[in-house]
Amino acid sequence: HNTQGIRDDARRQASNEAFRRHRDEEARREASVIEVVPASRTVEALKRVLCCSQSEVLSGVERRDALNLRFGLDEALFASERARAPGDGRGAKKKRRDAVRVVRDAIASDARFTPPIDVLELVDATSIVVELGSGSGEWAAAKALHDP
Repeated sequence: HNTQGIRDDARRQASNEAFRRHRDEEARREASVIEVVPASRTVEALKRVLCCSQSEVLSGVERRDALNLRFGLDEALFASERARAPGDGRGAKKKRRDAVRVVRDAIASDARFTPPIDVLELVDATSIVVELGSGSGEWAAAKALHDP
């Protein structure tokens, strides 16, 4: 019985190690095709995102909070400010924090997102494609790459 248990443990350990190797290889493969986008571009894109709840278009603080919760607005803002004004120490951190606060307040008070919304004000395009029920946006991303 004891030798059987040891063999089972060895097999389980080998299986777990094989799974971890496979998972790590998959993650490396996926990471190799990800395009790294500067945080400032991410922030600019998020400033144009129209957020909706089940029954209404979000504006003001609700929109800003949705952008933060769903899309990582704060992280993008801090990364963008860090790239724009690198440096450590209390003074640099306070300046970045103040700059982030200014942008967050501007996003919360952006009147373009208060209904009724003129979508043409939000985009630089002659035609607009809207995807409803977009899931995680694979179709929209492929369409945008194919037909910018």
